[in-house]
Amino acid sequence: MPDQILERIQNTAEALSDNTSEWNKKFLESIEQTLRKYGDLSYAQMKTFEKIEETTAPAYLALEEKHKRDYLTELRPRAMIMAKFYFETNKLNQTGYWGALISRIFEEEDYVVPRRTYKQFVHSKYAEGYYIAYTEKPKFADGALVTLKKHLKDIAEWKAALVVASNHQVPTSHAMGAKKYLLMPVGGTCAVTVEERDIKKYKL
Repeated sequence: MPDQILERIQNTAEALSDNTSEWNKKFLESIEQTLRKYGDLSYAQMKTFEKIEETTAPAYLALEEKHKRDYLTELRPRAMIMAKFYFETNKLNQTGYWGALISRIFEEEDYVVPRRTYKQFVHSKYAEGYYIAYTEKPKFADGALVTLKKHLKDIAEWKAALVVASNHQVPTSHAMGAKKYLLMPVGGTCAVTVEERDIKKYKL
């Protein structure tokens, strides 16, 4: 049994792609040494190894190749939108979520976000909310006359405003109605940014 596992470890190490993480490579080296010294691996070590081994299976590699093709032809625009979302929310909240990944998406045109990472990055519950807020059709067209909803009227110095641009900025919330509008108050000189959920049609 140890000899069979040792062979699987060595085969997996040889089959790993150049893009695999250094952690995976070092882990395989470590468990090979452990197996040679003690003749066995722990349950946790074996489960981790099997996950790495899976990445060298033909079916897995086929999925990875398909993802690379799809990413460069179809999926990259959505990843770019999500990178903008995370960048703006990080700046707003002084956090660093996905910082390294965001930089690579912005700076490396040929970079392909790994398949499993892409799923977490763009298809989490919160990411879906951001994307919908940005891409769904605006409720108020450019040039429409709007006003603030009742709960905000008391803090504004204006009664009505013209929509200058919808999607003026990327949303910084995944909540419904988080699309951002640039408004110019009637009679005002300074434009303001307001979320869709805070405005309604102005009735003359």
